[in-house]
Amino acid sequence: MEYYITFADMVLRVVRLAYALVALLLCALLSVRCARVMTPEGGPKDENPPRLVRTKPEPFTVNFTGPEVRLFFDETVTTKEFQKFVEVSPPLKYPLIPTDRGKSLALRFTDTLLPNTTYRVDLSQAIVDLSEGNKAMDCVYVFSTGGRIDSGLVVGAVRDAFTHNPVDNATVQLYVADAQKELDDFPAAAARVKADGTFRLENVRENAFRVAALVDANANKKYDLPSERIAFLDTAVLALRMPRFVDTLGGSDSVKLSRGGVTERLGGRDSVFAAEGAVAGMGSDTIRKEYKEQNGAARVVLNMFSEESSTQTLLKRERPTAGMVQFVYSSPPSGRVQVEVVAPVGANFIEEHSKRGDTVLLWAQNPIAWDADTLFLLVRSFRNDSLNVPRPWVDTVRLGYRQKKLGEKQTEKGVADTGGERLKLEILRAERSSAIKPGDTLVIRAQQPYASVDRAKFRLISSADTSEYPFTLVQFEGRPRDLGITTHWPIDSSFIMVVDSGAVRSFGNNANDSTAFPLRTYRPSNYSALHFTLVNVPDPCILQLYTDAKERKTVRQVVVPRGETKASIMYLDPGTYYLRVVDDRNGDGRWTTGDFARRRQPEAVRYYTTERGESEIKTRANWEYDISVDYSKLEE
Repeated sequence: MEYYITFADMVLRVVRLAYALVALLLCALLSVRCARVMTPEGGPKDENPPRLVRTKPEPFTVNFTGPEVRLFFDETVTTKEFQKFVEVSPPLKYPLIPTDRGKSLALRFTDTLLPNTTYRVDLSQAIVDLSEGNKAMDCVYVFSTGGRIDSGLVVGAVRDAFTHNPVDNATVQLYVADAQKELDDFPAAAARVKADGTFRLENVRENAFRVAALVDANANKKYDLPSERIAFLDTAVLALRMPRFVDTLGGSDSVKLSRGGVTERLGGRDSVFAAEGAVAGMGSDTIRKEYKEQNGAARVVLNMFSEESSTQTLLKRERPTAGMVQFVYSSPPSGRVQVEVVAPVGANFIEEHSKRGDTVLLWAQNPIAWDADTLFLLVRSFRNDSLNVPRPWVDTVRLGYRQKKLGEKQTEKGVADTGGERLKLEILRAERSSAIKPGDTLVIRAQQPYASVDRAKFRLISSADTSEYPFTLVQFEGRPRDLGITTHWPIDSSFIMVVDSGAVRSFGNNANDSTAFPLRTYRPSNYSALHFTLVNVPDPCILQLYTDAKERKTVRQVVVPRGETKASIMYLDPGTYYLRVVDDRNGDGRWTTGDFARRRQPEAVRYYTTERGESEIKTRANWEYDISVDYSKLEE
């Protein structure tokens, strides 16, 4: 019998096959949808953090061989910027790989673990619940590749060496005490600093360590970038036995670890690890004695600083105006910067340094320089070699400038010293008060260096009787834009400093407009004074006052010479002040930062407080205050 398939049958079969394929595709999509982890909708907001209920292997496992650990939580979890927030101590050279599956999280070690080493994995900031992103607080897993769990503890704080404000973006790292220098090797333990500047290194060996803290810009655990900050201790610190074990799982349903069981696992010792004679080959004199005791652990304080660059480099070169060239160095140049003009021939410059000394301004002195579209310069200075010895150095510099066309709008920054532009003058104020105090020098600064000064066009006029008051006009070496006005300022008087038109001219023949600056002096009774009696202070030292308790920027200071035990700060505006004492070891009259390569700590700074713990010094007008400062009792 023969069967024939009609065209209608063929179409029907194709349609049925299409329906079947669509049905299979829908089933597949539904199955995938059912397998996805979704956040449940409705109900109150979940504010409870995920809680770790068990682990595999168990916490404090010894003889761990890896390569994986699985953690189980009471709700669905996921990771959040895992590699940024997970903390593993000792640090791993290769990353820990997480895999989250619902209420569990697998951690796979891709690095070769060190033998006989206790590892501590802190996941508190790296794991969140799926519903609201609550962090799994106090989520820590500890294990050992050897036969025991180390229980050493080092706690402390990291602060700015000068302001003593907490540093919260640093990592504290421990190194074996017999290492040649911190940061040469990979750290034996590490922990991030908390927002309040404190840190806690747990489960380290009960041994002596060198300690360093680092703001690690490239996250390589090494101090190798100029922008990085560093802190270190001069001597070793003992990691003392942890006085107790904290339940890292938490919650009433979690696994409990008894103190006795943990102590037995750690070898049955429950006492504080003694300092004297505890470390083979290290006498008690080499162990840091200055630490404070907190819960039986050595508490260390690390003073963080930024180094002044030992390798002097030219960071920036520019020509912001036709008549000015700017060079920015990584540190103040050693010796004078000399500029030789290659082209155009005959161009001359005058030199100006910034207050810190790391910026050099070169001002053109003749039209040949500011009329040139391009300058070719040889900049001769000194740079430090690998041994930090200054050596002669020559930079070849090519700088261009687009000259303004006729009718084009000139901006203040783009003034091209071509004549006709007015030279702006201003009074520099050193303090928040606008009044002039006895002994002050009034400073008038111009927009460009002075080429000529007409003394006859400067007048100091008394407001009381319009008579002219005598004064001396002075110019400062290395400050070509500043003029000083000195005189015996009478008390409780008003003056007007009149600078007539054309009194000063720039090298571009730009002159000033007529300008009048109102001035005022007060009676001594408008001010307050502080008189210090100094006990046990460094020799020499610096007394500094500041008004902002957070920023701690110096507003007045006095340098105390060697052998002096008395100092005064006069003519203070009434208000609230704070005092610090700087150990000026090198006698240069300013606070000096540290040098890690030379093992030199920053100059010590201590902050004044009274016996009642008060740090504020409140002053009133017409009052003088006697303050006794015992350096040995100040906050270290």
